[in-house]
Amino acid sequence: MSIMETDLPGVGKKFIVPLDNGKEIIIIAGDTGKKELFIKEEPEGDNKKLFECSSELSRKIGAILEGAYFRPVSTKGSEPLIGEDAEIERYEVPKDSNLADKTLEEASFYKKTEVAIMSIRRDNKSISNINPTTKIKSGDVLLVVGSPKEQEEFKKFLM
Repeated sequence: MSIMETDLPGVGKKFIVPLDNGKEIIIIAGDTGKKELFIKEEPEGDNKKLFECSSELSRKIGAILEGAYFRPVSTKGSEPLIGEDAEIERYEVPKDSNLADKTLEEASFYKKTEVAIMSIRRDNKSISNINPTTKIKSGDVLLVVGSPKEQEEFKKFLM
């Protein structure tokens, strides 16, 4: 299954996720952090809006889908879950880090590590409504979700 990604200048990005039943889920990830989800029931049909949500809520939904919030008691005899090996880790950003004083977009760590930053802890406050223009500062504590291998890659990238 391949996910199609399209730039929407001045808006954000559009992702088309094909489903096994021939339907598609369309996700519009706005530059402001807002997400809109649509379903396309038929190839020639219109998109039907399911809902929209903030970047904070979309991160929570993503973490649930990744398996970070809930894992079944037993998966024996069932199909493996996507993100079954996902872990949540905390990392403090060192002064000489590759991420310090860069926005999430400038840091472009996702393509190299595939982890997701869920929130940032700065000056005893939590910043959970992060977006591409959120700046990372030395001393920040990042809450990061990803597989063990992705976490290792992120640790290397962080230094």
